Amino acid sequence: VHLLMNLIFAGLALIGLTALFWQIKYKDKEIRQLSGDLALVTQTLAQKEASAAKLMGDLAVIIHRQFDQWLLSDAEKEIALLLLKGLSLEEIAVIRGRSEKTVRQQASHIYNKAGLEGRHSLSAYFFEDLLQFDKLK
Repeated sequence: VHLLMNLIFAGLALIGLTALFWQIKYKDKEIRQLSGDLALVTQTLAQKEASAAKLMGDLAVIIHRQFDQWLLSDAEKEIALLLLKGLSLEEIAVIRGRSEKTVRQQASHIYNKAGLEGRHSLSAYFFEDLLQFDKLK
């Protein structure tokens, strides 16, 4: 009886080990698949980040070329960029160490040189340019 019980337990243990082996084998296959998927997603993300960086670089070139065409001074270019980033005149004054009135006057000069009505027109100018650039591709 004792020997029979040991054989039954050994048989059950063997069945359990076999089941565990197949589970490990299945999970290993699943991990390999997930690792491959992760590598693909990581590669795709890196490509998209590179593409976004290129587009941002292209946009920066477009903006700077237009600033040159408008004959903006270096100070006006800096202010125009800060305006495009959405900073208020007060924030720009603090950053540049100037009075808000001075920044307001410089912003007005920027709009006059560009032939634009204000901050929204400045932003729209480049947004519309970007959309047209996208249509050409």
